[in-house]
Amino acid sequence: MSAIEDRLASFHRIGLAELNQRAALMTRKDNKYLLTGTQVLGFLGQVGDRFDALEIGGKTAFNYHSAYFDSDSLHCFRDHNQNRRKRLKVRHRHYEDTGQFFMEVKLKGNAGETSKLRRAITPAHFESHELPAELDQYLKSVAKDHHQRDLPDRYRQTLQVRYQRTTLIAQAGPERVTMDNQLHFAQGHREMALSRSLWVVEVKSPKGVSATDRVLKDLGARPASLCSKYCVGLALTSHTTRSSRFTPTLKKIAALG
Repeated sequence: MSAIEDRLASFHRIGLAELNQRAALMTRKDNKYLLTGTQVLGFLGQVGDRFDALEIGGKTAFNYHSAYFDSDSLHCFRDHNQNRRKRLKVRHRHYEDTGQFFMEVKLKGNAGETSKLRRAITPAHFESHELPAELDQYLKSVAKDHHQRDLPDRYRQTLQVRYQRTTLIAQAGPERVTMDNQLHFAQGHREMALSRSLWVVEVKSPKGVSATDRVLKDLGARPASLCSKYCVGLALTSHTTRSSRFTPTLKKIAALG
């Protein structure tokens, strides 16, 4: 058992139903941090009396597999790279430990808030390298309803991402923390695995400023404003997107690794 697993063993556990009841947070503000394992260990030592850990089947670390979709012109990536306020990302996600498959659309609003919409899909949908017609139509209607914009032609799969996630849920108030590790990106035959010593920690709360963010600040961590897994993964695996606003994040990842 690692030191982090040992520290998590002291946390009170809750199930998925209670998480969704207490802190589903489908609309929220997020702060992401790039941390070392030592910093994560220190963080867990600070918040163990305020957070519970999600447990499914006796486990607190879960395998996620996401397939991201974009237009031929990579408009989702470019909107983020150009800091467009209203933007979206679309992915198919397999929650491997529960066997669930979802299409998820993440929408960023003018005030910096993030909304997530999702619908169940089949394993065949997940394996598709192009959005099936009915899901493509769903995506276009979401973009029209929420951002009043028309999207390009049907989206195709542009990146696959795998990682392990541990989720903490505040005992008081709608706040959630996710801690991602063992990130692996793949685009066709190009792959990149990040160091196991690197953690992406995300604090999700209604307003984007919480006591948890202050704990991380006291530990010397600062929010990484340009830390989208999709955009970072694309920059790491594609020669065409390496020069971008994400370059400082890539340098920090290299330094922490």
